[in-house]
Amino acid sequence: MVTKTTQPTAFQIQDLNCWYGNRQALQKISLSIPERQITAIIGPSGCGKSTFIRCLNRINDLILGFRLKGCVLFKDQDIYGANVDAICFPVRFLRQALQASSEGRSQSFAHLASRVGQVKRER
Repeated sequence: MVTKTTQPTAFQIQDLNCWYGNRQALQKISLSIPERQITAIIGPSGCGKSTFIRCLNRINDLILGFRLKGCVLFKDQDIYGANVDAICFPVRFLRQALQASSEGRSQSFAHLASRVGQVKRER
């Protein structure tokens, strides 16, 4: 059942398609995510849940060969737009398995900071 909401929209996703190299991971995703509500993305392993969430917080910027087509708006701002520099979005990612060590976390963040803005976007 789809319910209408009168709350402001945090994310507006329009015709989102994503690829890792030649492999398409997401195809024609369009939805609105309301502000100040918990949203769960549920599905079987390998269906694109993690890819979709990484599109919302731009963690896919770390992955060489990643590209996307479509629009991801956060509070009416295109997060992959030409005028967007390094920014952080309030998206939390609860993983299926916990990592035992946080040792590599600072290296990952440093690498992410160096890659922000390098994602190839098709128009």
